[in-house]
Amino acid sequence: MLIAVPGFALVADWSLRNAEMNALITHVESSEDAMGTVSGEFDATFSDYASLGQLTSQERSQLDSDVQGIAADGHDSVKSAGDAIAGVVVLPWHTRIIQAKQAYLRHNMAWQDYLAKASQDATEVTRTQTQVNDTFAAAEPLVKRAVPIPSLYHLKDRVALIFAPPPPANAPDGSGDGSGSGSDSGSGGSGGGQTVAFRLAG
Repeated sequence: MLIAVPGFALVADWSLRNAEMNALITHVESSEDAMGTVSGEFDATFSDYASLGQLTSQERSQLDSDVQGIAADGHDSVKSAGDAIAGVVVLPWHTRIIQAKQAYLRHNMAWQDYLAKASQDATEVTRTQTQVNDTFAAAEPLVKRAVPIPSLYHLKDRVALIFAPPPPANAPDGSGDGSGSGSDSGSGGSGGGQTVAFRLAG
């Protein structure tokens, strides 16, 4: 005996997958925004100290303290976003969305680990964060594959923006920033997947 799946059931499941993915991407955007904020604060801090020229011992100590403070605050923000992602409810047969969620969570956790270390040792920010970059690259195909077809909530565009390459260093201000709002105009992350490494001044 053949069993026909009612059309309304397929439509309902498609709608649920879109809703789940919208919830997931909304929190991923918040996570990327938090990461972008931390990166921007690191950049601004190093730029400020670089303008001083050769740092004194006191200035170097203050720089270390500033970096550690940024990392500590950033860790809390990134962790909050990660907790929200972990809390997204996905039906067990929506395996692609589950895989996307797990993959991005690994990236968020890598950032948490990086910032936790940097909050204790400022020199951590001078090291290339392979785990951060590798988990972002690994998440990209899984997140893109999880977008329902057809998609609602501008999901395809929002996901593309999250994984878009960061703008060139000489790009106009704000050209690479996303609002993270999940609005009809689309939104995006702030370059959480770009290489994470800075040079301490002095």
